[in-house]
Amino acid sequence: MILGATYSHHQATWLDLKPVESLKAICTWPIKMIRLGAYWDEIEKEPGEYDFSKLIQQLEICQQTDKKVVLSLGIKAPRWPEFYFPDHVEPDINLPTTQAKARQFIQVTIQTIRSFNNISHWQVENEPLDPSGPHQQTIPLSFLQSEVDLVRQLDSRSIIINLWGNDLSTRGNLDQAAALADIVGIDLYYKQFMMNVLGKSIYAGPRDSANHLSEILANSSKPVWIMELQAEPWEKDGAGYKKSNPGSFNVSQLQKNWQAAQKLPVEAVFFWGVEYWLWQQQQGNNQFVNWTKQLQTS
Repeated sequence: MILGATYSHHQATWLDLKPVESLKAICTWPIKMIRLGAYWDEIEKEPGEYDFSKLIQQLEICQQTDKKVVLSLGIKAPRWPEFYFPDHVEPDINLPTTQAKARQFIQVTIQTIRSFNNISHWQVENEPLDPSGPHQQTIPLSFLQSEVDLVRQLDSRSIIINLWGNDLSTRGNLDQAAALADIVGIDLYYKQFMMNVLGKSIYAGPRDSANHLSEILANSSKPVWIMELQAEPWEKDGAGYKKSNPGSFNVSQLQKNWQAAQKLPVEAVFFWGVEYWLWQQQQGNNQFVNWTKQLQTS
C-alpha cells in the first residue's frame, strides 16, 4: 500500500509552526507521497500576476527527499474555506467569466510546474462534487469536465478526483468521479464532531458500514485511494482542536483509523492533519511523530 500525507502551509502557519521546516520534517517519515495544494488566492493576488515561489519551494523539498507529489489544482484546495477565489475574481462558480479565469489559472499552473518530474498525479479540484465551504457550494459537473479535459490536453499524468467518503452511498457520486478520473479518492473521518447535546460533544464516522463501504469501493470502475484519512481532531472550533485531550482524536484513535483503512480495497492512504503531529511535538508530546516509526514495518 502506498502511504502519503497532505501538507498545507496554511495549517502549519495557523499552528505557529515554521512551514518550510515542517514540510522537511514530514519528508523524513516513511511515506512515499505528499499532496500539495496550489492556492489560487495566494498565487494570483493580482490579475495575471502569478507568484509560485512557495509552491515551487515545496516541490523542491519533496524532490530533494524523493517524495512523489499529488498536486491539487483548481478553485478548491485542501483546508478551509475550501474555495480559494482571489479578491479580483467574482466568487460565483457558475459565472462563465469566473470559470474562464479558473481554467486560465490551471493552465498557467501546469505550464509553470510540469517540469517537476516528481509530480506523479494531478488532483482536479478538491471534493468538487460535494457541498462544502461557507456557502456549501459544489463544482458544476460540466465545468469539472472542462477542467479535466484541459489538464489532459496540457499533460499526460494521471488525474485524481476525490469525494467526501463519510456519505459515499447517500451522495452517490462515485460513478461520476470515476467517469472523469483515472483514480477516485475518498476522504474518511472516523470521529467527526456533529453537535453538542446537553454540553456533550457528539461525534460520528462514515455512514456506511465497513462492509458496505468495502463493497462500494470494490465495485468502482477505477482504482480507489484514500486521499484524506483523519489524523487530527475534528472538533467544534479551533479551541476544541487545540485542547489537551480533544474527544475526537488521540494516538489510539489514529491507530484505529489506520487499521480500518487497511481493511478497505484501496491502493493508497494519505494521512490528513500531520501538521497537528508536529504541533503536538512542539508542545512536548512526541507520541504522534513516534507513531510514524511503526509504518516502516507495515
